[in-house]
This record gives sequence, structure tokens and C-alpha cells, in this order.
Amino acid sequence: MAALLLIGVVATAGLALAGIVLAYRAGRRHGRNAAVAELHQRDGQPRLIIDRVPALVGYVGPDLCYRFANRCYADWFGLDPEALVGRPVVQIIGPEAFGRAFPHFQAALAGRRCSFENQTRLANGEVCLARAELVPYEVNGTVEGVVVLVHDITRQKQSEQALQQARDEMRAEVELHTRALRESEKRFRDIAEA
Repeated sequence: MAALLLIGVVATAGLALAGIVLAYRAGRRHGRNAAVAELHQRDGQPRLIIDRVPALVGYVGPDLCYRFANRCYADWFGLDPEALVGRPVVQIIGPEAFGRAFPHFQAALAGRRCSFENQTRLANGEVCLARAELVPYEVNGTVEGVVVLVHDITRQKQSEQALQQARDEMRAEVELHTRALRESEKRFRDIAEA
């Protein structure tokens, strides 16, 4: 199911990326504000859809600066989507999270799709564990940037830890009762043999 969501999001993002890349290129010629204005004019419906995806969807250029971010992405970091455009990833996710993510961005910029888990601090101060998918965006065989899809997996990891803790406690309880049963059985045999 997650793979289908990823494919759908990447396909939808692909529709918007052409406009985003064009807007970015125009922005390099005419300034950042012109790029943002052109982006708003070009991306219409795909932007509305991408902003409603319950995951972070972004596009990062080869300079590791944001070219696009959906509403969810911006909300995580307490910014407007337009405020992310042009800013370096390290500035948004922080140096520690960026240090862990950097090798994966390098791999994606080299044309390899990758997936990894990372921990980052949100705008509200909460620490979040996330699964990131980095998908190279290629035009005519050249990687132009990276499509970023991030899911919050904090609750999933907490559930997995709670389940593992319950299993460990149950295993310890079973071992305790098994030992007690063996000791009782040994005492019964000793009494029966006496």
C-alpha cells in the first residue's frame, strides 16, 4: 500500500515538477519572487493535491536547496511552503539530521533511489522519527534534483517498541513459571521416591 502511495505521489509530483523546475530556472533569471509567482500560476491542481497528501513531499536541487515543498513539509518546520524555496536542507532539518541524510542525498543525486530513517526536531520542539524516500529526478538522463517523500513513523516505532517490551515481559514470565514448575516437579519426584 505504501509503495502504491509512493508511486502515486511521485507520479503526481512529476506533473508538478516540470513547472517547478521551469519556475526555478525562471527564478534564477528573474529573482526568487518571480519564481514563486510563476510556480503559483503553473502548478494549480497538482499543488492542491500534493498539499493534501498526509506526508512530506519536496523537491531538492543538486545544490541541496529546496525548490518545492508541500504544506505538510512546511507545517513540520513551522514555515510557509514558499519560505522553504531556495533554503538549504541543512538549514531546515538541522545539522545532525542533515549529517545522517547527506550520504543518501549524494546517492540520489548520483541516480540511485534510496530509503532511510532519520530523526529530526519539528518546529514545536517534538522529536520525530521519519522514513524518507529519495527519488532521483532525471531529465534526458541527467539528474536535475531529488524528489523527497517523508512519512512520520514515530508512532509505528513506539508501537513496535511496546510490542517488543510486552514480548520480553511475557517471555520472562513464561521462563519464571517454567522454572517454578520444574522445581515443583523435582520436589514431587523427591517426595515420591522417598
